[in-house]
Amino acid sequence: MARIQILRTVTICLALLSGAAVSGHGLVFEAVSIKTNRSGESRSSFRGTLSGISVTNQTVIDIIRNVWNVNRLQIAGGPSWAGEDRYDIEAKASGKAGRDELVAMMKTMLAERFNLAVHQETRPIPVYVLVLARADGRLGPTLRQSQATCDRSSPPAPGTPPPQPPPPLGGVDLPACGTNTGRGVLRAAGIELEAFTRNMAGAAGRIIVDKTGLTGTFDMVLRFNPDPNDTSSDAPSLFAAVQEQLGLKLDPQTAAADVLVIDRVERPTEN
Repeated sequence: MARIQILRTVTICLALLSGAAVSGHGLVFEAVSIKTNRSGESRSSFRGTLSGISVTNQTVIDIIRNVWNVNRLQIAGGPSWAGEDRYDIEAKASGKAGRDELVAMMKTMLAERFNLAVHQETRPIPVYVLVLARADGRLGPTLRQSQATCDRSSPPAPGTPPPQPPPPLGGVDLPACGTNTGRGVLRAAGIELEAFTRNMAGAAGRIIVDKTGLTGTFDMVLRFNPDPNDTSSDAPSLFAAVQEQLGLKLDPQTAAADVLVIDRVERPTEN
């Protein structure tokens, strides 16, 4: 069985959490505040700024998912509380930092404050492989190659104007950059298909692996029925919507996939 690489990791400082806690070297935040969130709210957020990371009402599993840029289905192991207890975290850098630097700092913080250690391994798991639906390769009516420029690898230069949204697609307005999701709808501009597969894996119930061969970035709009048991909705199922609207297809397969395994994690001391 062929091995499919589906875990997209950030290479900078990757060895910091390879089966052991951080040794104390590497990039660190200047200040970190961690508090348990007992609000009972369902909404949560993970936001990066030019000077740090702000986490609201997220579990440790949520935080790991965001830091390692993986789907929840790619995380294995860990105690039950890691997917239940929720935290607010304010982590401030000493100056402006790019995305890769913030990721490295978050990994260091998780190792120091949560005593987190993880490793990667390959396991056979059920997946959906994303392929072209048409033999001629034609895309669907709400998927197009993007002209948006969405470089998030480094802070924008002072005075740089914010990016403008691309033209509407299928009569729907798009965000300036990135993905905007709601119940049964996804709107995106300037994203790689890897970002789409990551966002839709939860709705599909499996990890989605991109095998379309399409490169570059895309704009897209996808509307679907998020509840297969809801017969009152006139929206198509996710699988039908992907094929009809995007011109792509979700093909069920079993593949050897990279999984992030939690070896150790502890509740943090609040401050």
